[in-house]
Amino acid sequence: MGELGPAIDAGERAMAIAEELDDLPLRLVASCHLGPALTARGDHHRASRILAAGVEPLRGDLAADAMGTTGILGVFTRVYLVCSLAELGEFGRAARYADEAVEIARGAHHVYSLAFSYYGKGTVLALQGEVSQSISVLEQGLEVCRSWTLPLMLPLIGTSLGHAYCMADRADEAIVLLEEAEREASAMHRLSGRAMMLVRRGEAYVRRRRIADAERCGRRALILSRKHGEYGDEAHALRFIAELGVSDPAPLDESETNFLQALRRAEELDMRPLAAQCHLGLGKRYRLVGQQASAESH
Repeated sequence: MGELGPAIDAGERAMAIAEELDDLPLRLVASCHLGPALTARGDHHRASRILAAGVEPLRGDLAADAMGTTGILGVFTRVYLVCSLAELGEFGRAARYADEAVEIARGAHHVYSLAFSYYGKGTVLALQGEVSQSISVLEQGLEVCRSWTLPLMLPLIGTSLGHAYCMADRADEAIVLLEEAEREASAMHRLSGRAMMLVRRGEAYVRRRRIADAERCGRRALILSRKHGEYGDEAHALRFIAELGVSDPAPLDESETNFLQALRRAEELDMRPLAAQCHLGLGKRYRLVGQQASAESH
């Protein structure tokens, strides 16, 4: 788990075979595996195109079909699509697909898919800044995980809910949940998503002024994201490490360099919300050191 190159290659081969055989179920299952691998790579535009194409047939009678997988394919494809759209800043489309996923999962009474649908909806709400709504949805997802013993879902929901708690100034709860999420991920040897889990935990540590712990999280997130070729998460990690230096004049050069590297990567991947965060951080940094002209350019 965590080897993106082979996963993307296998997904592309499966898609090619499905097209050659004109096999719709195979194409839909393959797209639901290839899409999230591309999302993890940071190729959100390609991921969203593939996943959106996969969503369209999964309506009506096919909406709640698992097609031989462990979850409802129409739910999982939509949630994976939501994740890429949110990183691209397409929150309106992401919210619509997230609502559809919840509706399908509820109608099918499929708890595994329901937990995943809550993760998707809660995540996009958190990234939009709708913190209280996000917490409400994600707490429902966490309750489903705990009551039905769904360990695979806990790291995902825990990371998003921990982020929402942090934004709601509930840092202590965020830290407890994010640390639990990482323990669960480690126990399952789950590598995907670990870099962002560390970034979110680092952000919570900052709220409690545990700066050394926060920096360790950021540095580890950067190492993991680069090791596994998770370019979007690499940009998030660089932005977070840069933020740690915003109020400290000493590491000015490193902070500026990290912001600029994060911004360059975010712009390459068209991750507009992250790029906006980088511009904001650079503006704060330049104002702090009296570089008003540079600050105004961001």
